[in-house]
Amino acid sequence: MIKKKTLYMLFLSFLLLVYILVYTYLLAAVYLSQTLFSVQTALIIMTPAAGCLFIYIICLKRIRRDHVTRNKRKNVIQVLLLFVIPIFCVFLTAGNTSKTAFTNENWKENTAYRELMFEDFERDNDLRGASKEEVKELFGDPTSIEGNRYIYYLGTERGFVPIDSSILKMDFNKNGNIEQYQVVTE
Repeated sequence: MIKKKTLYMLFLSFLLLVYILVYTYLLAAVYLSQTLFSVQTALIIMTPAAGCLFIYIICLKRIRRDHVTRNKRKNVIQVLLLFVIPIFCVFLTAGNTSKTAFTNENWKENTAYRELMFEDFERDNDLRGASKEEVKELFGDPTSIEGNRYIYYLGTERGFVPIDSSILKMDFNKNGNIEQYQVVTE
């Protein structure tokens, strides 16, 4: 017959394994999507940790009830390790914000983050109706020009296996103002 303590320790080991797999997935998701830091990101990362901690504490209380002489130092280390991975995830997501905020300087210097910078720009601005001069002021010279269309190379598409390129296409009307624009992958 298996002792209660052994069952709880097996359960805690299983919980730790699930925890590591979840955060490995979260780290991969953060890396692949180049997620920006937000309250939502922090909550997504920290919520499973809180659940794991709750279950962990309940199991430890049951084990302690049976065995009063428990090593407190070992418990403290285990609880601290429970929060190392999610805190690392939060710092990982916080590091992307300065590179992806749209500014003229960032646009010119950090070409690898142009797609994210354009998303940041587009959140607060609409380019429809902007003149060619205004566009050049914001984004610099286009990568190429095809008739009344400006094309800006934004970088390699985001994803697990980035194959295509992300491109910003701006179509101008006869007056030289943007009629429509879109980000496409080719």
